[in-house]
Amino acid sequence: MTIWFGIVMWKHIVLRIEMGSDKGYHSSTKEDYSEYLGQTGVALTVLRPAGTAMIDNKRLDVVSVDDFIGVDMPIQVVGVNGAKVTVEKSRQQTG
Repeated sequence: MTIWFGIVMWKHIVLRIEMGSDKGYHSSTKEDYSEYLGQTGVALTVLRPAGTAMIDNKRLDVVSVDDFIGVDMPIQVVGVNGAKVTVEKSRQQTG
């Protein structure tokens, strides 16, 4: 009886949903972010230091070198390490 109860409880605890690419899920580690190195973009959320940015018309999770970058501030990608994209405030003047 105790083993049966354990098996039943285990089925309720274990996540059985598969998150495959056919359902829209993908692993960010498979992507090559080195193409974004040196590119500029805009912070979509406050980066303190992590947040979301639009770079090359793509939403990316980024980490800022600076402590705080506000929304809609121009940024530049200064580093890529695997799926970690590092940005800083852009030094370019916007027209």
